Amino acid sequence: MQRALRTGLLSAACVALCACTNGDGQSAQPIDGTAGAPTAGTTAQPNALAGTGAGVMGGNAGVAGEPLAGSGGQPAAGAGGAGGVSGAGAGGAPFDAGTMTADAAATPDATIDETILLPIVDPAEEGPYGVDRIDLVEGLSTHSLFVPNELALNGKHPVVIWTNGNGGTIDTLSYASFLEHVASHGFFVVADKASNGTREAEVDSQAAAIDWVLAQNALSGGQYFGRFDLDRIAVMGHSLGSLASFATASNEHVRTSIHFSGGITDNPVGFDPAWLQQMKRPAAFLCGGDDTTAGPSCEKDFAMAPVPVFYGVLAGASHIGPFISPRAGEYGRAGVAWLRWQLAGDPMFRSWFVGSDCALCTSPWTAMQRDLD
Repeated sequence: MQRALRTGLLSAACVALCACTNGDGQSAQPIDGTAGAPTAGTTAQPNALAGTGAGVMGGNAGVAGEPLAGSGGQPAAGAGGAGGVSGAGAGGAPFDAGTMTADAAATPDATIDETILLPIVDPAEEGPYGVDRIDLVEGLSTHSLFVPNELALNGKHPVVIWTNGNGGTIDTLSYASFLEHVASHGFFVVADKASNGTREAEVDSQAAAIDWVLAQNALSGGQYFGRFDLDRIAVMGHSLGSLASFATASNEHVRTSIHFSGGITDNPVGFDPAWLQQMKRPAAFLCGGDDTTAGPSCEKDFAMAPVPVFYGVLAGASHIGPFISPRAGEYGRAGVAWLRWQLAGDPMFRSWFVGSDCALCTSPWTAMQRDLD
């Protein structure tokens, strides 16, 4: 099905994002540089990573990297690692993890529980729902919506709350492409338009998004009256947005959370590690194998998380690498699969995360899991 995407904002030039601050605990500034041409295979976003002086977020490329999360805030510098993220100077090709399909034994008519979404086979492909993007949201001016433009079979949609990396907007990198992709699979996405780089503000922003969903669902005669499945809300974010999501994961309305490149344990930039211990529902931690920013903390988060958790490491991926690819590449594939399982009860995707032979336990992924059933 061809999707219709209504855009109300012009794409912003990419800025470097990071979940880190400088050594004194203040918010890190975006890395400046001459914007390069869009990287092959990406959406039509300027690729600030390909230009002179534009480094990866604290990561594998760039002359002056951001402080490393979990390493005491020392600057990272040096040549780009595997994963093909464009760095300072010559631009590299985006990471290509190849293809992956769902368990061959699964069928697209597998039974989904009471929140019924149209069945799919491959979460990397465009979903069965058309998508409208709405940038002028009454009562929530700080957010944009990515809305499935057809009802789920029972008239309600699971909801996903999204927060960007530090200093980023939804038109930075391939965030918009990724969020449209998520919505095309039937999830109603409420996305923070722009991160202001402060921690508590992002937590408050996620709480405001959840409150808006609850209020709109209860507003008799409103556009979204009764449209949301309030038992199936997820929160997720990248980098800084991931860290804020650790706090929101304990919200009583949140059923699951996805943390892209955002380790909180031993993070030197002022996030409260107690947020990890306050989590109550299953979570997925997805991090890059070449991520020097969040990578050192991701495995520690897995070891200390008090909830059922999947921890996947994508080979060759830097802190932002997957978010350069359309639909966020392997992160988009894994994220939709997790949401289909956790929010839609789709049994087809359990095998992607559970067992020693899980779909995300093989190349280009390595994985650990605990207490998932």
